[in-house]
Amino acid sequence: MNIASPDAGEWLEALASLNEAVANSRPNSEATHLRTFYNLLQNAPPGTFSPAPMVKEKELEAMISSGANEAAVLRTISPLMGYMISRAPGINCETIASVWVPGADKETTARNATVAGAIMSAASAALYKTHIATADGSMTKGTTH
Repeated sequence: MNIASPDAGEWLEALASLNEAVANSRPNSEATHLRTFYNLLQNAPPGTFSPAPMVKEKELEAMISSGANEAAVLRTISPLMGYMISRAPGINCETIASVWVPGADKETTARNATVAGAIMSAASAALYKTHIATADGSMTKGTTH
């Protein structure tokens, strides 16, 4: 996929692939996933709800380099997206994140070992569920399932 100018179908496939990669990865892969997530939001096709990230790429890289992945993902998602984060106490507890995007009838929830992973997974799934690629590659809003 040409991430700089994906068509709607490629964008949706990339969101699904990212979601699967985040769900099946270890935290040491998180920086790579954050960069992919950022690029997908930055280069979303016209007609999608996915405005450019609030953070500039240079700032994102600085946050990733310093290990501030939670801050990086929260600065990457749009301020128009709602989110909730929940984590039980303990060392090996999963984080649960719920993300809502405009056009969705409800939030999408995901679990991950890290806050950043849970938010990326929930946000990519929410965007995927809320947009359906039509046969000609244009985007139309759908509903979550």
